[in-house]
Amino acid sequence: MVKKIIRNMLILLVVMGMILSCAAKTSTIIWKDKEYKNGIIDSVLIIGVTKKTENRSLFENALSEAFKSKGVTAHVSVDVFGPDEKLTKDIIKQKALDLGVKAVILTHLVSMTEEDVYRPASTVTSRDVNANHIGSYFNHVDSMVHYPGSYEKHKVVRLKTSLFETASEKLIFTISSKTMDSKSVDDIIHSVCKAFMKDLKKNGLL
Repeated sequence: MVKKIIRNMLILLVVMGMILSCAAKTSTIIWKDKEYKNGIIDSVLIIGVTKKTENRSLFENALSEAFKSKGVTAHVSVDVFGPDEKLTKDIIKQKALDLGVKAVILTHLVSMTEEDVYRPASTVTSRDVNANHIGSYFNHVDSMVHYPGSYEKHKVVRLKTSLFETASEKLIFTISSKTMDSKSVDDIIHSVCKAFMKDLKKNGLL
């Protein structure tokens, strides 16, 4: 009876692990201007560069909330520019100056692809230390769960986010993100925003 309970618990843990592993995962490659010496970013204007207004609004507002939770003043382009306004460098800079923000963030989609990823085989067992005779051996075998290796297709979304200093117009930080296994646009946005904020803090910009 105890061994059955252990076996069922192991199966449940493995299944839960597989479900959790399907959540969106974002990896990043970053670049920072080593000559930048003007301290942390305390105010930003966020611009999502896309023709899809809904996605732009979702991304900008999610990143804005992430900044505000860290005490940073954040403005979003969907609020400060007209819906059909064509954005240029001069228009963006003037608005950033009017708002008094220290930096401007621009994010755009690089690519959306599918990639084959190999999931290696795995075996989970209760490791019955008393399996030293034929009876306990079969109980030990019964508690094993084996998952063969296989190739799986994963949706991959790549974004590039650039941080420009308003006053100098210089690029001071970029993050190229790769998000896998996203279930929705919201899932991608949440994962990317979390990774971006983590990297900003790690590099002394928050």
